[in-house]
Amino acid sequence: MGQIGTRLTGGILTAALLMGLGVGASAASFADVAQDHWAAAGIQRMTERGLFRGTGAEIFSPQAPMSRAMLVSVLYRYAGSPAVTGSAAAVTPFQDVPAGSWYEDAVVWACQEDLMPEWFLYRNEEESGAERTRFEPERPMLRMDLLEMLHSFSVEFEGDTYFDRSYFQYVGTGTLFPDLEEDALHQAIAAAYPDYQAGENDSLGIDDIVLCWAYPQGILAGRGDGRMDLTGTVSRAEAAAILDRYDRLPHSGESEE
Repeated sequence: MGQIGTRLTGGILTAALLMGLGVGASAASFADVAQDHWAAAGIQRMTERGLFRGTGAEIFSPQAPMSRAMLVSVLYRYAGSPAVTGSAAAVTPFQDVPAGSWYEDAVVWACQEDLMPEWFLYRNEEESGAERTRFEPERPMLRMDLLEMLHSFSVEFEGDTYFDRSYFQYVGTGTLFPDLEEDALHQAIAAAYPDYQAGENDSLGIDDIVLCWAYPQGILAGRGDGRMDLTGTVSRAEAAAILDRYDRLPHSGESEE
């Protein structure tokens, strides 16, 4: 797993991001990423691989939020930036993705490959007559958003079938992380997306991904306060660290008994 990353090109940035531009640098040269920064190693590897670049001369902006446009572009580059057919206006429901924007192809690709979380596309789990028309490219990614898309990407493009059955007993119980208890998670999703009518499949589905895929493989860890905080915002540093952990996984996607 992770060898697709050798085809990465370009970088995703904050201020320069809106123009699709970036400043190349190694993590060691970023003035705002100390050697003992918790994500320094991941930032180093991801910048060396070309997935991330600085937001300015010697600046990485580790605490800046990872936007939706940034994340879909990262995954698009991870897949080798394949050619897409059609414009966002023609083949996606989104009306706020400008033609020719630096992230348009990535949005088209993510929609065509079914990588978008349902709550990005619809206003309810049933997907009936409630299609969204705004992608909100600058909206910060949440931890659950990133995990949902990364898992879908891994399944679709790397044939990932990993599922640690030993953790399935904890799904929906809140035993390992209190905020992953089914009702608590459902309420958190409702608070994060008040215009989305989440169903049982949403809360239990993301719980499955966290506890049986991401957590046992070390892709995602809990916060210092003991919560998983799935509706928390993802920073650039956190996104780089998560993608780095995913990229370095040694297994080939087999399920764990």
